[in-house]
Amino acid sequence: MRPSDRRALLAELSDELAAAGADGLTPSAIVGDDSEDTLRAWADERGLSGRALRLGIVVPVGLLGVAGGFALLLPILVIGFSPDTVTIEPMELIFGLYAMTGLLAYLLAVTGTFAALRQAGDPRSGSTARWLAATLPAGAAVATAVGVGVARILGFTTEPETFVAVIAAVCVVLAATAAVARYLATRPRAASEFSTAAA
Repeated sequence: MRPSDRRALLAELSDELAAAGADGLTPSAIVGDDSEDTLRAWADERGLSGRALRLGIVVPVGLLGVAGGFALLLPILVIGFSPDTVTIEPMELIFGLYAMTGLLAYLLAVTGTFAALRQAGDPRSGSTARWLAATLPAGAAVATAVGVGVARILGFTTEPETFVAVIAAVCVVLAATAAVARYLATRPRAASEFSTAAA
């Protein structure tokens, strides 16, 4: 729950308790025997549960998933940039490896984020995974364009500085994609959704 949501919920509880006290009721008449369960139910009814962005989980796990998938390309990159002239044939094999590592990176990022949020007890782990699955292809396309742009600015050199700059630019775009996916997953739901869920 976001701090602003928590403050709003506690202000509402304070008003309810004040009204109950004015009517001669005890606090347990409002919060019941288990105040924690009551507050959680109130938060659920208002769509406030699971609205914490948890970017400390979402962004690193998403980036690690992408890195894990693309780690398969590391041997090819080492061979491609080695001083010895080595060619990998046929080209279809190279494109197939790129496609396979891209798909693996996608799956690891989405499932890893879902699993990490589920482990943390986040009620919106599923919606976060769905939004990440929907936004990651566009984010990857933008990250690729940005990476190529940075490499072009630096003259497509094979210097370590170029690699670092390109990787940093790509990571920034992918981190922003994960953050946007989480934000979309944690938006307040429409009132109609609450009434449907309550029914």
